[in-house]
Amino acid sequence: TKVGHPGATLDDSFIHFQYARAIAEGHPLRYQVGEPITSGATSVLWPVVLAPFYLVGFRDLAILWPAWALSFLAHGMLAWEANALAHPLAGKQAGWAAAAMVLAFGGFAWCSSSGMEVMPFAWAIARATRLACEWSEKHDARTPRALRSLIAMAWVAALFRPEGAITAMFVAATIALFPRKRTARERSWALAAAFAAIATPLLLFVLTGSARSNTAVVKLMMG
Repeated sequence: TKVGHPGATLDDSFIHFQYARAIAEGHPLRYQVGEPITSGATSVLWPVVLAPFYLVGFRDLAILWPAWALSFLAHGMLAWEANALAHPLAGKQAGWAAAAMVLAFGGFAWCSSSGMEVMPFAWAIARATRLACEWSEKHDARTPRALRSLIAMAWVAALFRPEGAITAMFVAATIALFPRKRTARERSWALAAAFAAIATPLLLFVLTGSARSNTAVVKLMMG
């Protein structure tokens, strides 16, 4: 209300919005038309998710509305996952308390209002962790559908942020250590999750000649 228009709490949000616009306009990974391919966005997936909204009319600052909607939705979904994780460990009341703490945490509210990929990424980590726990602890939960969901979450986490590669490797290890059947073929499904950990660096290397995103180079110690 103070600025009279949508405003993000973090300037990095607009980098993702710019790359979302680039995808919608048909020149993905190029900050401006005619410029070289770059890896300036921390997230590969977040601009892809936002690009359709740009296409249907959420241009310029209006792109914040779908970004906010998705971020706050992810905040709620993260609370649900916190409940689902805590309930088997400490009981029903503890599960609801964990969900309430997630909803009440100011840091998460700030991240949701930033329009960044942080909350969807946090949800992806929590969901992948819960699915992996259920897979390892309950043999009857190791269904083909559960396997597909587990691998899919490994990819979602890895594509949302570079650190998601850790989640992808965790999922891969879970599938390898707890296969549906103790055969090499069943354990080999772990490779489908493990490949998610290297997919983004491989894509960046093919397109830009460097396996590291600009963010990894300037912000992350391991970069």
